[in-house]
Amino acid sequence: LPDATRRRLTAVGVIGAIAAAAAAAVLIAVLGSDGDGGDETQRGPQPQLAATVEVGPGPIGLTVGDINVWVASRDAGEIYAIDPATDEQARAPVPIDGAPTAVAVGHGSIWVVDDPGNSVVRIDPGEGTAPVTIPVGAAPSDIAVDDSWVWVSVEGENEVARIDATTNQVDETVPVDAEPRSIATGDGAVWVASIAGQSVSQIDAAAATTVGNPIPLGPRPNDLAVADGSV
Repeated sequence: LPDATRRRLTAVGVIGAIAAAAAAAVLIAVLGSDGDGGDETQRGPQPQLAATVEVGPGPIGLTVGDINVWVASRDAGEIYAIDPATDEQARAPVPIDGAPTAVAVGHGSIWVVDDPGNSVVRIDPGEGTAPVTIPVGAAPSDIAVDDSWVWVSVEGENEVARIDATTNQVDETVPVDAEPRSIATGDGAVWVASIAGQSVSQIDAAAATTVGNPIPLGPRPNDLAVADGSV
């Protein structure tokens, strides 16, 4: 392009970037307002801290069950149950022989990722059954549950492991892009974000195979959620 054209395009790009930054600043100012001078009827009430519940050091994973909220405390090597009605611990902490890093609820159990143990630990939410340890491969990172299976992103193997909740064994593994980190389920599919692959992959839950090609994203996608037909 001629120099003059390049200069004009550069100027437009700079102006566009400034406009975008200004819009972001206004959005942050509006959303971050403490309510003074704003229209509360349009924005709704601001979120307030309801309670603080003490658990062990290094709380890193949290999931909501039918009765309790469950928290994985990595540094304490324990799983905590919190009663949301009282904002207090609902039972004694459950010790994990390792460092729990993620937790999910389903199939009548609590499922905990033990990263250094290369396993998933299945816990009875009551207190009568000993935990069951299920090997899944090197460096499991996250866990999700659907109506039929338990799914684990196994970062060190570049794959997703499917656990049969009736046998407590991995019945299928699905190769995905490098360093799968976060995993979520919804609408008959499993979705996994891969850090090094810079992508999200869709897995057909019943077939245990990927659907189409990975969806490219920006650098280091490390968390995702599924809701209302979108990821």
